Amino acid sequence: MDFVIVGPEKTGTGWIDSALRACLPNALPKVTKETFYLDRLHHLGPRWHASLYSGEATLRGEVSPSYFARPIARERLAAINPDARVVVMLRDPFARMASHLLHIMRRGAGSLRHRDLGLNPALWSEARESSLYQRHGNAWRAAFGAERVLFLRYGNIRRDPARMLQAVCRHIGAPAEINPIWAREFSATRVFESATPTAPGLAQLAYRVSRSLQAVGATRLVEAARRSGVRKLFERSGESVKGARAELERRLRAEENFDRDIEFGEEALGVGLDEWRTGRMLAPIASVPAEAANRAESPW
Repeated sequence: MDFVIVGPEKTGTGWIDSALRACLPNALPKVTKETFYLDRLHHLGPRWHASLYSGEATLRGEVSPSYFARPIARERLAAINPDARVVVMLRDPFARMASHLLHIMRRGAGSLRHRDLGLNPALWSEARESSLYQRHGNAWRAAFGAERVLFLRYGNIRRDPARMLQAVCRHIGAPAEINPIWAREFSATRVFESATPTAPGLAQLAYRVSRSLQAVGATRLVEAARRSGVRKLFERSGESVKGARAELERRLRAEENFDRDIEFGEEALGVGLDEWRTGRMLAPIASVPAEAANRAESPW
């Protein structure tokens, strides 16, 4: 394993996964985005992990946001390849935690009708832990060396996707000049919205079944079900969910403290992050003229 984009959750890792697949065929698992091999599916062994890839490639890696806040993932990656390259995405920790909590609700847990979302303390702790950038960012640096851990800013996916993707490629050892028109058009079509289930009981059952299947190595079956789009028939997204996320973020800003993590982000990224303290939004994606987008068929 030459590189891992370790997240954390809700920091644009879905976009990075899709973009890398367009640029680096065979570098990522063919079957799935997240293998969970370094945390909860390690018992399936290296042969199972290798079977998830196909074709010839000079680099092998994965995009697994669950790894960021899990020490066991760092330990296992260091044992496999102490020279592995690591990419960490940093987002406003309050906004990230709010999105993470809604993502947990997608499993069928909780309800938007409750102020605490009806989630137990362990699930709140899970979402909070992944916003502790100072603790886990320094741990990744200690495990692999600062020069092998690249920190990138989530907001730059919108502001300059070509530069973002180019930075990832160069860090993992695949230097590339990315076509900026292609990158912006690609980003505009890769928007992953928050959603909540309309049938929580069914969502809980589906989540438990998928976890059970993954535990015995049936990753292909789980991914086939996910890609079928059936889940979307039992979910709602749009303005109601966006409103709930905004309200949740306001609550988190009043109740949580991520001062040290924002300071760490400023040091790691080399920029001021006052908007993370205030919640001020970044600019939207710049529009791409249709005729230019039609010419941008390749990432290169």
